[in-house]
Amino acid sequence: MDTLHTTTAIREAAADLIVRQGWHQGSQVSRHEDKPLNQQPLCVTEAVARAAGLPPVNWGYTRCDTHHPNEDGCRRLNLVHDALDEVATELGWTSPNDHGDNGREWLEDWNDQQGRTLDEVLAALQRST
Repeated sequence: MDTLHTTTAIREAAADLIVRQGWHQGSQVSRHEDKPLNQQPLCVTEAVARAAGLPPVNWGYTRCDTHHPNEDGCRRLNLVHDALDEVATELGWTSPNDHGDNGREWLEDWNDQQGRTLDEVLAALQRST
């Protein structure tokens, strides 16, 4: 079985991606012209998506139906949302109506808060669940 079939494995891989590529606030990825998109610094939500094997930036903001024609892509996307909801819940998100439609939106705001640090982002991803 692929090691990235659990939220814990995806979270650990996302933290590793941020360490390697850098962390970014304000959008999913930094847009440095001297680097390809898949080597740009990442926000926490983009790092989780990439760790699960989804493509850069346009990976899908909502869960997909389990009967989707791209079953593997759908499974990965839903696993990404599970991981994002897990991290957001550990950080204080309490429900889909608390601050946004889902944990992804809440976590994007958390990532972008002024004063947020790389250490906080890494700690959030590396918490054991």
